[in-house]
Amino acid sequence: MVLTHSQDIGRFVAEMLDLPRWEKRIFLIGDRHLPNEFLRIAEKAKKVGFEKHYERVETLNRGRATVAAAGAREAKRDMDLPVQGSLNSSLQELEMLKVRDAVEIRVKGQMAV
Repeated sequence: MVLTHSQDIGRFVAEMLDLPRWEKRIFLIGDRHLPNEFLRIAEKAKKVGFEKHYERVETLNRGRATVAAAGAREAKRDMDLPVQGSLNSSLQELEMLKVRDAVEIRVKGQMAV
């Protein structure tokens, strides 16, 4: 799953304006994590364990789970983007905020959501 912070999107859009040519489809990759990885990062940062519930892919596909549509898309890897063709490959000098850093900053109370 691709996760990109709004601050990074703004910086990339500003830099993109100076590119000599734009592709028909433009996308940006902030960080990539499966939902379970994101959860482990948050648990570690908060020093707690969250109650977890898992749904079978079949349940997600039938639309019978709490977040069925998002879960089904994630199970099919529809929420991921290829690195090739992304703005990241054109603007490699720009650093992206990583999920681990964002969660740790938020837990410490240093960032607005």
